[in-house]
Amino acid sequence: MHMPSVSRTDSQTDSLTGLKIGSLTGLAKRASFSFTKLTTLLAAATVLSSVVTAPAHALTPYSAQYRFSIGSKVNGQATRQLMSTPSGQWHYQFNASVLGMASASESSDFQLSKGMVISQQHQRQFKVLLKSRKSSIAFQPASRTLALQSDKRQETLNYPESAQPLDELNLEIQLREDLKAGKLKDRYVLVNDKGFQNLIIVNEGKATVKTPAGSFETICLRRVHDDPTRITRFWFAPSLDYLPVQVRQDDDGMRYQLMLNRYQPTASASK
Repeated sequence: MHMPSVSRTDSQTDSLTGLKIGSLTGLAKRASFSFTKLTTLLAAATVLSSVVTAPAHALTPYSAQYRFSIGSKVNGQATRQLMSTPSGQWHYQFNASVLGMASASESSDFQLSKGMVISQQHQRQFKVLLKSRKSSIAFQPASRTLALQSDKRQETLNYPESAQPLDELNLEIQLREDLKAGKLKDRYVLVNDKGFQNLIIVNEGKATVKTPAGSFETICLRRVHDDPTRITRFWFAPSLDYLPVQVRQDDDGMRYQLMLNRYQPTASASK
């Protein structure tokens, strides 16, 4: 699936694990669709004709658990929960932790209208040892403005012309809706604590993926980064309402990976 541009992180090394603090911070930023996440401007797109259009069906509330790893040295768990409310709002929640050293939480509130995600509120916080960062985005679709707030920035921005901006978490939902309809867009506009970015997704076609939760037929999407050492792929399973069952990012010799461990549809409920 939450992996919007992000600067390189602190390269201090943790003497207990031999891992760079930056690697753990990178995980916290990338694990959410972000999942990880899309983290730099995409340069080109190729949509393959092999995508099969599935019958349209409503977005399904669910709870999912993932296993993630950083190289061969660190393993952790992540959970994602999608909930609906009686008023028609959606709330998407992501949480991750690794060995008591790092944790991340992210949430997105949005509406869904005719297959289009309308962003409302996004919040994110992550901790690496004694360091922590948080940010929030309040969307105002009626005035086409948003309020962006982080530890280093506080600003009101106007929407790009004719754009419906997405946050780092509900971008995944929009991709899933577009895959259901069999029509990925030419361009997606993402907003995070760095501002707006234009994203283009490459469709690499169908692939079978084995995860701890089982084997799935998937559609693989790839994000091409400006940095040639960074490659991010997402594998979406049509049988699970196009849930991403695997996310992998290769970044300057380090591999970050999430794999589905458990999936459970849930009843709609209030936040």
